[in-house]
Amino acid sequence: MRRTVTAIIILILALSIGIFSHFYIKSACNQAISGVKEILESTVTQDKEKVNQLCVQANTNWNKKVFLLNILIGREYTKEVSKHFDKMLYFSESSDYDSVITNAEDCKAELANIIRSNELDLSTIF
Repeated sequence: MRRTVTAIIILILALSIGIFSHFYIKSACNQAISGVKEILESTVTQDKEKVNQLCVQANTNWNKKVFLLNILIGREYTKEVSKHFDKMLYFSESSDYDSVITNAEDCKAELANIIRSNELDLSTIF
C-alpha cells in the first residue's frame, strides 16, 4: 500500500513538473517572439532610439527568464537565442537595421523551434 501511494505521488509530481515546464517554456518563448516582432516593426521607421530601447527591453526580459529555461530545456537551446538578442542590441546601437532584421528573424526561428521541440507528450515529461 505504501509503495503504491509513493508511486502515485511520484507520478503526480512528474506530471506536474512536466506540465509546468511546458507552459513556462511556451510562455517565455511567446513573450520573446512578441518582443522580436515589436523590434521588427520599429526597424521600418528606423527610429534608432526606439529600436535600441526595444532591443534593451527584449534582451533584459530574455535574461530574466534564461536561468530557469536553462534548467528546463538546456543551455544549448537558449545560448543561440541569447546570442541573437545580444547581436540585435549591438547592431541597433550602430544603426545597422539590416543586421537587426536578420538576427531578429533568426531569433524568431530559434524560439519557434524551441516551442516545437517542447510540445507536451509523455516523452518530454518522463
